[in-house]
Amino acid sequence: MSDTVTSLLLRYWQMTDRHRADLAPYADAYGDTDEDYADTQAEAAAETHDFLTAAMEELAEHFPLPAGLPVTVPGANGARFSLITGQLDDHARKAFTRGQCHALARALAEVTGWPMAVLITPDCVYDPDECSADDDAYAGLCACRFHHVVVVRPDGALVDAYGAHQPDAVPAAEGYQHIPLNETGWTFLANSPAWRRPAVPVARTFTTALLAELDTR
Repeated sequence: MSDTVTSLLLRYWQMTDRHRADLAPYADAYGDTDEDYADTQAEAAAETHDFLTAAMEELAEHFPLPAGLPVTVPGANGARFSLITGQLDDHARKAFTRGQCHALARALAEVTGWPMAVLITPDCVYDPDECSADDDAYAGLCACRFHHVVVVRPDGALVDAYGAHQPDAVPAAEGYQHIPLNETGWTFLANSPAWRRPAVPVARTFTTALLAELDTR
């Protein structure tokens, strides 16, 4: 039974990653499709997507992925990362800082209760002209300023796949401001075409090893 569930989960994630990539050219940054995409088809697809996503998330909570399982997760800029669940090596650290940081932060928040936060760039990382007065995707910020998601430890340190960092010294984000990431912000990131599908069930398999590292430092 567990092998069947695991297989279904992996096949579903592969399918949704492919669908998301195929549809990307026909959607804007907020996921709105052009007028050539039939309204009825879009509504049906959205309803099916929401149902399947909720169902798969529930299954993943009841049937955690085992350690030692080869998986592939999407990263930034079209990258793909091949990982072994529970094996916190350089491949895993890269995956969870180059496209799946939000997934790891979510998994850590679930286990520890620590709040999530997002580091923001001083300016839009693509084109400053893209940030208009109307673009306030979250907390009054332009979406293209969202850089890296972490959890905030009770002592104020920011935690990601590479460990705990001082708030102004997160690697590749030195000096960046961080703001709380609440459920509204999480929902935005989880559904934004500009961010990857958050592989939270995979990320959950790495939390024990990462927290153990923090305890021994």
